[in-house]
Amino acid sequence: MVSFSMAIFSYVDFQALFINAMVLVWIATIYAAFTGNFLKSSVMEKIIISFFFSLVVVLLMTIPFEISQGYIFDTRTVLLSLSGMFLGFIPTVVVTIIALIYRVIIGSNGVFLGFLLILSSASYGLLWRFYISKKIKIKRIFELLVFSSLSGLIPLFLIISFERVLFKEFWAFFTLFYLFALPLLTFILSLIINRQDETANLSKIIKDQKKLLQASIDSPKVMEIYVLDKDFNYLAFNSYHKYCMNLYYGQNIKVGDSFLEYIKNSEMYSRFRSQISKALQGVEYSTVDEVETTKDKYYESMFTPIRDDNQEVIGVGIFAYDVTKKKQYERNLEYLNYHDALTEVFNRRYYNEKLLKYERLENYPLCIILADVDSLKTVNDAFGHEKGDELLVEAANILKNIVQDRGFVSRIGGDEFVAVLKNTNTQMAENIISDITKQLEMKSVAGVKLSMSIGYDIIDVDNPFEEAFKTAEDNMYKNKLFDQSGTNNETINTIMKSLYEKNPREESHSQRVSKYCIMVGEALNLSKDKVNSLRVAGMLHDIGKIAIADSILDKPGKLTDHEYERIKKHPEIGYRILSASSQYIDVAKDILYHHEHYDGKGYPRGLVGEDIPLNSRIISVVDAYDAMTLSRPYRSSFTKEEALKELERCSGTQFDPTVAKVFVEIMSR
Repeated sequence: MVSFSMAIFSYVDFQALFINAMVLVWIATIYAAFTGNFLKSSVMEKIIISFFFSLVVVLLMTIPFEISQGYIFDTRTVLLSLSGMFLGFIPTVVVTIIALIYRVIIGSNGVFLGFLLILSSASYGLLWRFYISKKIKIKRIFELLVFSSLSGLIPLFLIISFERVLFKEFWAFFTLFYLFALPLLTFILSLIINRQDETANLSKIIKDQKKLLQASIDSPKVMEIYVLDKDFNYLAFNSYHKYCMNLYYGQNIKVGDSFLEYIKNSEMYSRFRSQISKALQGVEYSTVDEVETTKDKYYESMFTPIRDDNQEVIGVGIFAYDVTKKKQYERNLEYLNYHDALTEVFNRRYYNEKLLKYERLENYPLCIILADVDSLKTVNDAFGHEKGDELLVEAANILKNIVQDRGFVSRIGGDEFVAVLKNTNTQMAENIISDITKQLEMKSVAGVKLSMSIGYDIIDVDNPFEEAFKTAEDNMYKNKLFDQSGTNNETINTIMKSLYEKNPREESHSQRVSKYCIMVGEALNLSKDKVNSLRVAGMLHDIGKIAIADSILDKPGKLTDHEYERIKKHPEIGYRILSASSQYIDVAKDILYHHEHYDGKGYPRGLVGEDIPLNSRIISVVDAYDAMTLSRPYRSSFTKEEALKELERCSGTQFDPTVAKVFVEIMSR
């Protein structure tokens, strides 16, 4: 053993070997400190690091240890195998070419062996990187250990194969160098380089993740995302938050700035400080707030505590976005849920829910007022639903303006309203109803005076809601019954006046028809009451034309089928207008059938003969006669004789023969 050691020390330049090792460690340290993956992304960067490694290889080859003349050895094979293993193909090829060139320059007997060692070491590193490393499935440190342990076998095999004499002479050195010293040095350097590569890769992953995270939080273009530490300083924020801070506060924020320093409004400052502090205590929550500096602008904010590995809160993430439109939609939806769309007073749902809250001792006595709009159906039939709607809106506005903050008004039916007033006794209720009546008398729609039938009662401990509502309802209907006749008469008069104003010839036509009806009724020996009813029916027989467009009534030419069908509706419209009043119910029926034909070919129901009311048959005859003797833009009038002959011709088909005969006789006289 002693002789073996002495033999090695006698021909090995340990100083050169030590310097070689130090150079490699120094180079690995430089690499670890400044390179790693830093210089391996582009071809140019790979070429730069290739020349750097090439210089190191040349440096190592200038500090050789010679064991026999012309045979020089150094640690270049370590760097070449590591280059293949860690740097890849291009750097390794560059380093190998430069090493080969420099070995030729050095010359001497060992050039061939040097060529083999350089090529084999570089090839070993590349082979391991691109093939073996992918095949073996072991931990990285064990892979490096195996790689380092085997790195000296190929050079040793080449020396044995091509320089057998040299190996026999210096076998002890070759064994120690290639099986122990070189693998150990390779392993140490591979650990340093691998550690740096892992650090660089981790740094790249973190950098990429930061980019991905920033891109992710920047992607919402309508949501502010920002992260604050425990001192309210920015840790991160997205581009939209930065944009908003610049837009609203004129600040170009950056990481590390204090968020609260930019909030100048005292109320907003207090709100944010309180909300963020709550999240820093570990509470995750969301809230919707009206922006203090902009009325009716709302933001929804979500506060999420950020914890470290020990579950300690180290910051808070805030997600905020403008929900003004959503809030407006919710308000509109809530408004629609509790308001009548037409009159904008509260609806029945609100009334049912609110009444429960009103029935409390502190609100007693509680007054309930029921009000029903008079003549709504008549106005709808005569002037159309737009005018009817206008009637409802006017009535609702009067109720709402008088009740105001003493209670609320709800529309609980088509033409029915209810008002509930707190702390209102009987005397106060009567005063309020008097005010309502006065306001109503000042309003009219389409010439029809606005009126309502009103009833009320007081809710208190001794008179519960159900009883009070029933009493108020009974009073309302009682008032409606008492006032109905006068109201309806006034409404019908208004309708006829409106009809005559828009079509003046209708007034003289109605008067003549009424006059002729009286003459026929008297000739038929009808009772005085029936003649009077016939007089009224004759006067009102065309009241339904109030709902027919002027363009149809005044059309100079022949009516189209559609126009004719429309004008045929006027008996039904007249019936609906008059049947709203019990006083006119019989007259309404007479008017409904005054265009029926004796042979059943008339309208609206196609009644035959005696099934048609007598008054209707009389109106049919005299209405036709007056129409024939009047001029129209599209035809000339009949003479009296021609009209009477036409009545005789149509007797028994269109007209009742008895009525037609009596009327012809009257007119002939």
